Amino acid sequence: MMKTRLLALTALLCASAALPASAQPANAPWDRPGGWDRIGSVDFTFRPDHETEYGNFGGRVERLSFMARNANVRCQRVTATYRNGRTSEIYRGSLQRGRSVVVDIPGRSQMIRRIDFDCRSLERRGQARVDIAADIGQYRAEENGVSIDASTQMPGSGETVVGGVELARWLAETSDAQDCFASHWLEFASGRTLGQDSQCTRAAVNTAFEESGYNVKEMLLSLTQTDSFLYFPSGS
Repeated sequence: MMKTRLLALTALLCASAALPASAQPANAPWDRPGGWDRIGSVDFTFRPDHETEYGNFGGRVERLSFMARNANVRCQRVTATYRNGRTSEIYRGSLQRGRSVVVDIPGRSQMIRRIDFDCRSLERRGQARVDIAADIGQYRAEENGVSIDASTQMPGSGETVVGGVELARWLAETSDAQDCFASHWLEFASGRTLGQDSQCTRAAVNTAFEESGYNVKEMLLSLTQTDSFLYFPSGS
């Protein structure tokens, strides 16, 4: 079981704008089962404020949710800054107290570093607070009421797999994934990136891995017997 999980993980590792299309009011996503990650909150007064929320989002952000507390909020703009330095306006408009607005993050650069708010409370007295939540790759079977088709036909075999679990298992059973798994262990044990001059060493470890029935312990033992592990190359 452990070998299968390791191979599946390695297989996945080795096989490697405009305003949002929709901003729909909804109940607080963090109050529902399987809710999103709550990122933080920002406070506003009646005077226009600029607030920045930095977050360790931990992955690609597919959607954000903003919910106003204490008072309604008017946002001139909400801007996301991505890790590649690009910025985009992701929302402008009103946030009603007690209602969340869900904002889709378009495009492929969804690694957000910070969110800037140019907003103000619509109440003259007191502060309004906006809670922020992020949907970071949460599992879902539907998108906008339409069922997601997660099936695909694998090239070269014609076999159909459905979902990430089946894809990982299919990849884990391929010789390419198993060779990649063994090669990464070999490089880790050697403390260096192996080049063309290490093809014989790679082949020996891959062969030992296959002959052991893909036993990880036997594979680790075999790589300790290679010249690449035992000796430094000349000039090192």
